[in-house]
Amino acid sequence: MGSDEPMTHGQVTTALSPSSVLPEADVVVVGGGSAGWVAAVAASRAGASVWLVERYGFLGGTAAGVMLGGIGGLFNPAGEQVVFGIPDEVFARLAELGGALGVVPRPLQTLGVTITPYDKELWKYLAQCMVEEAGARILLHSYLVGAACDQGRVKAIFVVNKSGAQMLPGKVFIDATGDADLVAVAGGAFVQGENDVRLLQPTTLMFKLGNVDTDAILDYVRRHPEDFAERLRHGGISPDRLTNPVGISGFTSVVRAAAEAGEYVPNMDSITVHFTLRRGEVIMNMLHSVRVDATDVMDLTRAELEGRRQVMAALGVLRRRVPGFADAYLIETGVQVGVRETRRIVGEYVLRRADVMEGRRFFDDVVRAQGGMSYHDPHGRYQTRMTKPGRPYGIPFRALQPKGLTNVLVAGRCLSADRGAFAGVRSAGIAMATGQAAGVAAALAARDHLPVRSIDIGELQACLATQGVRL
Repeated sequence: MGSDEPMTHGQVTTALSPSSVLPEADVVVVGGGSAGWVAAVAASRAGASVWLVERYGFLGGTAAGVMLGGIGGLFNPAGEQVVFGIPDEVFARLAELGGALGVVPRPLQTLGVTITPYDKELWKYLAQCMVEEAGARILLHSYLVGAACDQGRVKAIFVVNKSGAQMLPGKVFIDATGDADLVAVAGGAFVQGENDVRLLQPTTLMFKLGNVDTDAILDYVRRHPEDFAERLRHGGISPDRLTNPVGISGFTSVVRAAAEAGEYVPNMDSITVHFTLRRGEVIMNMLHSVRVDATDVMDLTRAELEGRRQVMAALGVLRRRVPGFADAYLIETGVQVGVRETRRIVGEYVLRRADVMEGRRFFDDVVRAQGGMSYHDPHGRYQTRMTKPGRPYGIPFRALQPKGLTNVLVAGRCLSADRGAFAGVRSAGIAMATGQAAGVAAALAARDHLPVRSIDIGELQACLATQGVRL
């Protein structure tokens, strides 16, 4: 058959037959989000050759594509810094670029959560710069589809992209997909949901609006404190002394009235407005798609389609009912829905809710963290329930080691934790910290040709300290 003849039904190709083999690396990081790109930087700085594989055309993950109101997890509710190391460097450099403010309290949220506002486009740029400066190689537009394994050891991964299917061999692998995709295809242990109930936290399509009158919003807050968080209602903060905050959660009467009028189905009991670095521009978090398993493509497709319908209905509600939004226009929606929960690995240690709340430390700590637990109801009845922060706690190296695999580590929200602890460790700031820990550990394991669980913990902690981490 000639090359210009039409393809018949008998001609079948498979994407699983690799058309090329890429050069081997000491460390292969799968996923270029907050955990993954930091892991690539850390491993490279520790002396490893590194590949960083990302499915989108940019690095930065949820913070870059989905949109967040700010990066949480770096500071405790009192505004004291908890996470140091590469994340600290990131925000110093972002500030130099004009893309970040310092830590900002959120006075209209229960528990006084603090976040770090940032510019998502400069976040993408800085992530790329730091990975390139460190010497790691980047492979974009590439989707993980499989792994070659031998008795719990991953020899190579398979990705598909515009060049076809490619094999990427490595010595040590880091799963920074957020969904434990590599662990799943390689046969490692993971769970979803809780107690055999696979009902996960809802997804949210975030959206950005322009031409918003923030002064009118704050005036509404002053006149209707009953519509907002408990701190405001019970006198913790005087509405008369409000300045331009970073985040406002409330407008509960607006949500209730709009739902009763049939204007939209919120699946949330409040509206959260995130002020950005630009005047008149806000990021909205006010939607839930429930009963979504984001590892199921049909569910994920439904969430995307439903999310855009929700955005348009919500925009109408905001324009009609909330002061400050009458002339607002839609700038953009997230590149995909925000996913809060899918798989969690079963690691050599499972971080427990009590560990987080009681401030427990471990001999193999690789991350120091502190903060409350933010949990979105899987049924969509409320936006979030927050638990009061306890003392600083540790995340042990064992929680990054999936059972059943000898040369794989995880970084980010798919680490080994029960559902209570997971609600406390899934923030972007903590993901960055676990990325740095996994990156250094992978470099040491590759250097010494050891299973990841056999590296010297003291040396790992000392190497993290040389990269600015404080445990």
